[in-house]
Amino acid sequence: MAAEAAEAAPSAVSASAGLSGLLALQSGDLVDAGADTIHDRTVRRRARDILDALAALQRAMLTDGPITAPLERLAILAQDGADAADPTLRATMDAIMLRARVELARHAAI
Repeated sequence: MAAEAAEAAPSAVSASAGLSGLLALQSGDLVDAGADTIHDRTVRRRARDILDALAALQRAMLTDGPITAPLERLAILAQDGADAADPTLRATMDAIMLRARVELARHAAI
């Protein structure tokens, strides 16, 4: 039982870090003017675009609207990953890309 708790702890911590990273990205808190590079700004912009596409897909599903356009946009945005220099931004982008790929896989089976 203690071994299971010890193994679950890192997962809970990384899940918490992923969620806090997503929230920080959405609120714009991941901007450090000194460490911010052009590449990281591009990654951050792309992450926001993917989050917007996921939100559009969610709205379409909730309103029984067509989901083809949001899925196509999401597929284009999620084609390749982008590595950020900032480790928190990199982990956040990885979590966003995973969520996008899950949605794409889920709707490919329909």
